[in-house]
Amino acid sequence: MADTRKLLAISGASNEKWEAEFEKNVVYRDGVPVRGSIGVHFDCNINLDNLLYETFKGDKARLRAELLKTLDIQKVNQLLEFYEFATNPSNTFFFIKKGITPKYLVSRVGYYRFDPTFPYCHRIAFEFVRLANNKENQPLVGLGVKTIASVNTTHGTVTELLG
Repeated sequence: MADTRKLLAISGASNEKWEAEFEKNVVYRDGVPVRGSIGVHFDCNINLDNLLYETFKGDKARLRAELLKTLDIQKVNQLLEFYEFATNPSNTFFFIKKGITPKYLVSRVGYYRFDPTFPYCHRIAFEFVRLANNKENQPLVGLGVKTIASVNTTHGTVTELLG
């Protein structure tokens, strides 16, 4: 029996910038999206890997406290949720959303990387899996336009998820 699980849904840019940001970071083959990368910024242009491991020796509480000095709690929470996802080897699948609507199911390739040459500098690479199905691509109402949200999916196994 399939159980319900939550997958992150990430939007790397505001609605008015989404198409341009998404398109310039995606590789197509024969008109079909194959792979790309997505990033977030939350007004934080600091490499979180360096800050966590070089400055704070892996102490996540100190990282959070440092970020709270310059960012509001919602930005810190979402940035750290993105970072946790991007550095956890057991998390691979996520949705890319436009505004409040999940569009694509993708699989993370690699881990967090900081690239200051992008305006959305906290990044993860991905490969396309499939379009979000009719149940998954429903607008995530009541959350506001958050960069990161969760989508319920009833796929119990990876085989079912890949559909």
